[in-house]
Amino acid sequence: MALAAQAAALSAKVVTAVYPFTAIEPGDLTLSKGEEYIVLDDSQEHWWQVQNGSGEVGFIPSNYVKEKDALGLQNHDWYVADMSRQRSESLLKGEDKDGCFVVRNSSTKGLYTLSLYTKIPHPQVRFDKRS
Repeated sequence: MALAAQAAALSAKVVTAVYPFTAIEPGDLTLSKGEEYIVLDDSQEHWWQVQNGSGEVGFIPSNYVKEKDALGLQNHDWYVADMSRQRSESLLKGEDKDGCFVVRNSSTKGLYTLSLYTKIPHPQVRFDKRS
């Protein structure tokens, strides 16, 4: 049974590893970046019990994973989730590369915001109202 189907059967959430983690203690589970895991117990703030695709169960640091979304955005380096507008602008200015961008969650639930760095003063994005 696929991991997503198993999670649905258990009414559990699926997370994706955004960083690798090597198991240190007995009972820990090694994470591979980009792999999906079923959350079995997230009652502790910092350590969650998860199951990998091979059926192995163990604890992982909760800040090394992100909840899977339908678009798979968390697999991209340019997706910054709940980063504020000010912080994203600061990040992009620090890169100082024309055309550099990040996508973040909008303050309007279910929408996304594109933050773009450009050296052109006061850029405006326009759209055709007919479309």
